[in-house]
Amino acid sequence: MEKKIRSKIIFDVGKIFNVKKNNLLLLAASVEAIHAYSLIHDDLPCMDDDKLRRGKASTHIKFGESTAILAGNSLLTTAFEILSDKNFKVEDKIKSRLINFLSRCSGQTGIAGGQFLDLSYEKKKSLTSKNFKYGA
Repeated sequence: MEKKIRSKIIFDVGKIFNVKKNNLLLLAASVEAIHAYSLIHDDLPCMDDDKLRRGKASTHIKFGESTAILAGNSLLTTAFEILSDKNFKVEDKIKSRLINFLSRCSGQTGIAGGQFLDLSYEKKKSLTSKNFKYGA
């Protein structure tokens, strides 16, 4: 169920506001692309270095690190390609606001910034535990 919660929320809220189903589908696809990008990049050796994702080989393990980076980058840009496409039939002002909002959620004040803070914390924790001497 947790894998579908983002899209479910988008569809449920969209229903309340009578948003066309096709627009909700495109918005959900965009959000899922951003989520997939974040997982691929999170698993990279320079980040959390996870070998498995949901019991399967992480993207960088299965396809190589450079391919994983490119796949993540492509998913992120695909999200904004979906939202800026002519098939996403919403007013330009709304389109612009959505793109801006999701950009902020994905960038330094969102996913990327959170990952930076997480890595900074892990580095500090690692340095602290290496320098800690019992009984000192």
